[in-house]
Amino acid sequence: MAWVERNSPTDLDIYLNAARDYYAGINPYTQLYNQWYHYYYSQAFALLLAFPSLAYRPAVHMLWMLLQFYFAEKSFYLLKQQKTSPKGNSILNLKKTVLFKICFLNSVLLKITN
Repeated sequence: MAWVERNSPTDLDIYLNAARDYYAGINPYTQLYNQWYHYYYSQAFALLLAFPSLAYRPAVHMLWMLLQFYFAEKSFYLLKQQKTSPKGNSILNLKKTVLFKICFLNSVLLKITN
């Protein structure tokens, strides 16, 4: 799946190109990526991806896909644990719920799931 994705433009390409532009001193908010898309995310996200934007692109795509699978698996695991855990252990349930929400926010807000 990652092999197919690396051959076509994705959201990751927008992030990496914007991060490379930001690193080079170009305002990514005024540029168009993949012909008509704008970069709408934070400067911190661009800085976070500055180093991967300079790396070998297929390797970055493979790592991105592995992170997607990891966060999806972790989210499903935490959801399953939340449904099967006993009601008496509320502190543990709270920790798992918070961790699940963090994984969910990572996957949605940071666009780990394309």
